[in-house]
Amino acid sequence: YIQSIIHVSQEHSDSEPLENNARVNAYNKVIKTYANGKNIKYINLNPCFDDENHALVAESTTDGIHMKPQYYELWVNKLMQNP
Repeated sequence: YIQSIIHVSQEHSDSEPLENNARVNAYNKVIKTYANGKNIKYINLNPCFDDENHALVAESTTDGIHMKPQYYELWVNKLMQNP
């Protein structure tokens, strides 16, 4: 198993030249391609945490990058759904 990199908030993405969602998406594409080439299951976590703009939901973070503790349970549950 390998998991995606989680998006950052839209505000953070708009203000950071290196830590932004365009780069996250590019890295995730590479990770997914690598996983498929190695017969590794890729788990995309972003649908669990994204808003309508495909960015980390602003309310789920205090710094635009890291999620608040209560969101880690959702993360674990998503991972456990993959046999």
